[in-house]
Amino acid sequence: MTPGRPSTPGESAGAWVEDKLRRYGTEFLSAVSIFATAIASVPGVFLGPIIWIGIGVALALVAAVFRGKLTESLHSIRNERDDAVERADASIQALRDAIQPLAHNLSAYLELTESHQRLSVYCHHVSEFRILARVAKNPHFQSGGRSSYPETQGVIGTVWTGGNASVRAGNSETWEDWVARFGFTPEEAAGLKMKSHSIAAVRLEYNREPVGIVLIESENRNGIKPAQFEKLQNSYITSSLAELLAIAGPLILFPADQDAEQFR
Repeated sequence: MTPGRPSTPGESAGAWVEDKLRRYGTEFLSAVSIFATAIASVPGVFLGPIIWIGIGVALALVAAVFRGKLTESLHSIRNERDDAVERADASIQALRDAIQPLAHNLSAYLELTESHQRLSVYCHHVSEFRILARVAKNPHFQSGGRSSYPETQGVIGTVWTGGNASVRAGNSETWEDWVARFGFTPEEAAGLKMKSHSIAAVRLEYNREPVGIVLIESENRNGIKPAQFEKLQNSYITSSLAELLAIAGPLILFPADQDAEQFR
């Protein structure tokens, strides 16, 4: 059939037959071969038993050849698929490896050099966020307690729906009251490794479509300065992360649990 023009009824029928032969050809030929051999045992059969036995043997040989060709084709398809997966894995790994250095560069640019500070990069997927990169001077804060975060919870949820924001806990506000403002239950709050009291976050957008979040935080109430928030919003590194997440985020997130394993 020529690309770009509708198929004729004959071509459609031919394609249907070809598809059925690929799916059931071996079983069909084997069944007919057995039937022909069985016919040969019927007394007075038309054409005689020798002819029917010959037909049965011939069909069995054709089925064997067909089965061999089909197996060869399947092996070829599997090999091509494995090669494609291997190339895709290499590309995804290269994209993943590019995000962490950008996060390090952004952290250095923002001068997040204290042990109470941290930078995280999140990619949005369906109805949650997955962490792709994290930079912290304190090794305890380098890893997180969860691999995914609901899009409706925390400062990242606020920023996702409302845009860039910088917040800090009140001087007289307890930790429990502070995190409750952002949808955390006492049990969830107890599981947070980092007790952040000042947070700033930017919604990453590409072609006006939100794709993720960059968040900087500190355990000190004044640990994130207004100047750092401003630099975060205007940095070319932030823009580069947005573009990279738009391209690579959906690829990197499969399988998501495996990709986030290093941050647990």
